[in-house]
Amino acid sequence: MLAVNLRISTVEGQLLNLEAKIQEKFVKYGLKIEQMTKFGEEIRKTGEMMTGITRASDEFMQELEHWDVWREEIYDNNLP
Repeated sequence: MLAVNLRISTVEGQLLNLEAKIQEKFVKYGLKIEQMTKFGEEIRKTGEMMTGITRASDEFMQELEHWDVWREEIYDNNLP
């Protein structure tokens, strides 16, 4: 009976050790997911910023076209 109790204690100790290793891996995995989530948020923010810059650039180009800034004949005319 003593051998059985010793074996049960050994197995329980191994189980606790495995549970600790599993918990450690869960923590590491959770940290990795959190880092990936933060990275994804930064990518999204950067994408939104680039979209805003592109939109502003398009609006600026439309204004330039509206005021005929690109027409060369405006610059070729001699002033009186």
